[in-house]
Amino acid sequence: RSNQDLQRLLLEYQQIEKELRESEKKYRTLVETMNEGFILCDKNQNITYINKSFLKMTQYPEEEIIGRPFSDFCNHDSKQRLSRQKELRKKGIRDPYEIILEGKKGDKIHCIVSPQAIFDKKEAFAGSFATITNISGVKEAERILRQNEAHLRSLMESATNFAIFRLSKNETDPSATNVVFVSPSIRDILCVDTPIDFGTWLDNIHPEDNKLAQETSGAIFKAEMLNQTLRIRHPETRQPHWIQIISKGIREIETGTSYANGIIVDISRLKTAEEELKQKSGHLQELNTALKILLERRDEDQRNMEERMLYNVKTRIMPHLERLKQANLNERLSRYLEAIEDQLMDVVSPFIQGLSSRFLDLTPTEIQVADYIREGKTS
Repeated sequence: RSNQDLQRLLLEYQQIEKELRESEKKYRTLVETMNEGFILCDKNQNITYINKSFLKMTQYPEEEIIGRPFSDFCNHDSKQRLSRQKELRKKGIRDPYEIILEGKKGDKIHCIVSPQAIFDKKEAFAGSFATITNISGVKEAERILRQNEAHLRSLMESATNFAIFRLSKNETDPSATNVVFVSPSIRDILCVDTPIDFGTWLDNIHPEDNKLAQETSGAIFKAEMLNQTLRIRHPETRQPHWIQIISKGIREIETGTSYANGIIVDISRLKTAEEELKQKSGHLQELNTALKILLERRDEDQRNMEERMLYNVKTRIMPHLERLKQANLNERLSRYLEAIEDQLMDVVSPFIQGLSSRFLDLTPTEIQVADYIREGKTS
């Protein structure tokens, strides 16, 4: 029977050993395929095992890591932190912490270490293992975000003729509008002393724009894109100036909070320039009208001059030439007469088209009679 018991125990041991090997294989596969890095250290924090993700993260080959202290791969500040963390591991404390690893190429790798201590049967500290999560991308995003926030704050605080703002409103109290932030320049633009109180923003709206301002205030959280122009009246000088409000409404469904991000621009100079341009355009229109009248008058004067010249030629010159043609001139004088008539027609021909026919169809006798009448002669 003892032999049977021994065989049974041997079979159980073999079964347990098989299950352990299979379990170890599963866990090793899990560790090797996980996205996070994984390290196993002895009680002196020397690395005894690393997975492929840790190798990929640091770019070191395995043979340059195994057996070395984990601190060899950390920057100066992280080495001091590891020393403190070792004492915490001995006490069983396993809170995650951040370190910066240094890769083989000298690059800095921001990581979160999630540790777990290992104790032997006598509850003595035997080492630890940890998952290493690369958060360099998150750190870079945080850096860019901080940089953008700094630039935005600098822009917001140094603004002069414009103001950047963000408003919020919660659906549990829709009547309350909160000013999340606003540029200091809003004081001069809206002529208010306490711009953090949204209720003061409408205090100095021009009376004629009060209704429009109330509508704008109600629509600022709802509008996909709001673009409105209003007038502000200075509380002391009573002089108006123009502002333009451009904003976009955003609603967070999870929190029930609505936001309005936008900008308020003092466009008084632009409005003044537009008015001056309008006046200049009106003056230019008047000049164009006057110039058109002058050109029409010049054309009329030119037509009168041409008609007068043609009239004089017809009435004062042509009759004499006709008389000379009827005289008994010798051949030489006749040629001179023809040359004079040709030259005279060359002078008047450019403007003879289009003139009144009253100067073109008169016979020499009719022209002479018309000339007598014009001069007041009776015979």
